[in-house]
Amino acid sequence: MPRPSKGPRLYADPRRRQWIIRDGSHFRRTGCALDDREGADRALAAWLGEKLSLPERESRLAGITAGEVLIAYGRERAPHVRASATIGWCIKALSPFWAGRLLSEISGNSCRAYAEYRRAAGVSDGTIRRELTTLRAAIGHWHREHGPLDAIPAVSMPDRPAPRETWLTRTEAAELLLGALGWQAHACVIATRRPTLWRRSPEASLYRHVARFVLVALRTGSRHEAVLALSWLPQISGGWVDVDRSVMHRRGTDETETAKRRPPTRISRKLLPHLRRWRRLDEAAGIHHVISWRGDRIAKLRTGWDRARRFASLPDHVTPHVLRHTRCTWLMQEGVPIAEAAGSVGMSIATFERVYGHHHPDFQSRAAAV
Repeated sequence: MPRPSKGPRLYADPRRRQWIIRDGSHFRRTGCALDDREGADRALAAWLGEKLSLPERESRLAGITAGEVLIAYGRERAPHVRASATIGWCIKALSPFWAGRLLSEISGNSCRAYAEYRRAAGVSDGTIRRELTTLRAAIGHWHREHGPLDAIPAVSMPDRPAPRETWLTRTEAAELLLGALGWQAHACVIATRRPTLWRRSPEASLYRHVARFVLVALRTGSRHEAVLALSWLPQISGGWVDVDRSVMHRRGTDETETAKRRPPTRISRKLLPHLRRWRRLDEAAGIHHVISWRGDRIAKLRTGWDRARRFASLPDHVTPHVLRHTRCTWLMQEGVPIAEAAGSVGMSIATFERVYGHHHPDFQSRAAAV
């Protein structure tokens, strides 16, 4: 029995050293090098839009299908935003359920039916909200560019998931760093399941880039993609590290600010010596990126991260994003002012206080004293 198609997706061609679009048995070059993931994402979004033709202009809800609206959004709007790849995947997820439905059929009941349909496939409420947000944005785009619609249907969504509370203690972070350096736990305390005996793996040197990632993410609280994009010199797409001035720039020179804020941050005094040593090593080897694999930029940590986490006996839900939660939690536990802590990790003060404020040593201290 043949395997089901995975649909359009990006593939890193190691021979040509560029991104390729794979769609079943069809291959299409993007013309984007491996370090230009943003350009490849835009090419993928454009390809998804080209697979179907645009409909004629229509304003009546009863005469327009959601599939037509999604096609227009994927072709006209998605290629011009940073989250083009995310929009493409959301449209792919939305299409089987909504493609043949009229806009007049979009209601609270149909949105709840879609949520149940996606939950049955094992999709989380957070992902469902993101998909329905894309549907709502597509309707708004049609209203502006191909309308106006005689009415705008309301898109109902599942409740926002509670903030994740997963973060690492300093002992667990040290064990994760050991795992990234190739040390594997071979014995542990039965009651706590924490390692007590470590042995070094013969392949330890292959995953040093994971150790760099762990240190940078723990000491800056930057997002996964922002850390992997860091370079030693200013660049158009991706941040860079100014070791001489102790400042990390999270955005490239031509990149605009988005909702996922990426302001500059002062480099931690505990991280600065490591960065100076890494820069000397990389300059001698002609390597441009802070986190690299055989000299090349890494798009996403997968195998190396899973190996380090497994070596440290940490659970599967410890993902690279947990290091951002860990940094925020540690800042609060040390009593750093909320405004300064939020600015250092690139987060709004309101969000930082809502998610991490209870870790502050002075949290509701005056109220508790009454």
